[in-house]
Amino acid sequence: MPHPARPTALGLWTAWVFLMAVSILGAWMLTVSLDRIIDQEARLWTARPVLATVQSVALEDPRPFKRGGTAYRPVVRHTYRVGSREHTSRHLYPSTRHLDPRYARAALSVFKPGTQIRTYVPAHAPGEAFVIPKRDSGSWVGVLVGLTFLLPGVGLLLWRLRRTFGKRD
Repeated sequence: MPHPARPTALGLWTAWVFLMAVSILGAWMLTVSLDRIIDQEARLWTARPVLATVQSVALEDPRPFKRGGTAYRPVVRHTYRVGSREHTSRHLYPSTRHLDPRYARAALSVFKPGTQIRTYVPAHAPGEAFVIPKRDSGSWVGVLVGLTFLLPGVGLLLWRLRRTFGKRD
């Protein structure tokens, strides 16, 4: 029975470079996603409620939607006071979200210009209050994809280091 062909040095080098590039992409995705999660959690944990007045509501920043159509960012422009300063914010959620138009309109339907609402003011960013204190779980998808891309490269790197510098009998 013939022996299977051994990979060439160029083929192994190419595979190594590809796997490292994918791992770097995974590390980047993981970093960006964790940064978004930490920022969102900081906003939610430090936010304190204050009264605000709705100025306007709108669907803004249209983007192509995954399943066809267009997604929009629902915006509730509202003014509020923190100490002696008046602020204006446009945030509905602690992090930016684009929604299907039906859901975006439904989210905005309860807000009428001139009405009083409760808004949540993050301690570290008093000018970026949000109306609905709800977590966006989308960043966790980025964490999972980032780990999926990163871990094979880390495993290969550790295996290679162990073979190179490991105990020799």
